[in-house]
Amino acid sequence: MGNQEHSELCELPELYVLGGLTTEEREAFEAHLKLCPNCREAVSDLGTVAEMLPHAADRLQPPPGMKRRILSTVLGEEASSAVAGDAMTVQLPERFLGREGGEAAGESGTVREASKPSRRSAWERWSLAGISAAAVALVVYSMVLTGQKQDLKKQIAENRASVEQLEQQLADANSPDLSTKQLVSAVTLSPAANDIVANGLATIVIDDKGTHLIVQAENLPQLQNTEAYQVWLLKDGKPRNAGTFLTTDGNGALYFTFENSDFDTIAITQEPDANGTQPRGDIVLSAKLG
Repeated sequence: MGNQEHSELCELPELYVLGGLTTEEREAFEAHLKLCPNCREAVSDLGTVAEMLPHAADRLQPPPGMKRRILSTVLGEEASSAVAGDAMTVQLPERFLGREGGEAAGESGTVREASKPSRRSAWERWSLAGISAAAVALVVYSMVLTGQKQDLKKQIAENRASVEQLEQQLADANSPDLSTKQLVSAVTLSPAANDIVANGLATIVIDDKGTHLIVQAENLPQLQNTEAYQVWLLKDGKPRNAGTFLTTDGNGALYFTFENSDFDTIAITQEPDANGTQPRGDIVLSAKLG
């Protein structure tokens, strides 16, 4: 799994807990959970909050009429009730009053049910309120995160398209048109000294965009510090700079477009840097151009 895909999956714990992922996204995220302890911890914490959400809603008080109907059913037709606010007065039949009924109920034989205090403490109410606020913030954050993720994916796609278009334009501008090219010369580059094992190939082609030199070399001596290889086109011993290149594991290449001037020799030198306008280093490879 690439770093970008891993980072994108690490943004999904909230949507996963809230059930906001598609089937494909959910399966990918669940596979990711097996490998990511941070996401497992986040899902565990968010799951605890989500489980408490149903308890964050306040309980509804039953309508007064319901209390009256229930007591009428339990106490019989002799029971009458009057509800005023949260207080309820019930006239009990004598059969429900014991020997101490008068004292327990008072002279009127009535029992008054005082207003019932809330079953929740202040701490519980504040806790549930905090959980509700956190849940709302979590949902809002998840929605914003999803929007940002979609915008980022769109921007990445647009940037990738722009880069591909630019690369194509550069290729069209710098590369020869192979459908109309004409091969002028292809020569093998030979070592300039017996202790050099390098070899190479120089190819010159012409198309409607100009004359192009393609140089490929391998097994070149290792470059040191600021050193670079420089290619020269020579005519009657006078060199023209055709560019520089560096190597990877002794291999390198160069592409150069120029006006055809009937050069007779090509040479590659090992230079102290890439800034020379005239050869300063030793010749490594060379060949005569036919």
